[in-house]
Amino acid sequence: MLFRSLEHEDLGAQRIDLTQMLIVHAQATYFLRASGHSMVEAGAFDKDILVVDRAVKPPHTTIS
Repeated sequence: MLFRSLEHEDLGAQRIDLTQMLIVHAQATYFLRASGHSMVEAGAFDKDILVVDRAVKPPHTTIS
C-alpha cells in the first residue's frame, strides 16, 4: 500500500511547541532520562524522558 506525502498540504494543523507547553522557568528546567524500574508506580518508566523544573516547589505528596 502506498501513502501520499502530506508534506506540502495544508490540513489546518498547527505545530505543537513543546517548549512553550512544558517549560515555565527556562533557566531552572532540564531533561533527564529515567533508568530502572523504581519509579514505575509513579508513572515514570525505564528510558522515559522527564522534565524537571527546579523553580517549582513540589507538594509533599508528589515526586521530588
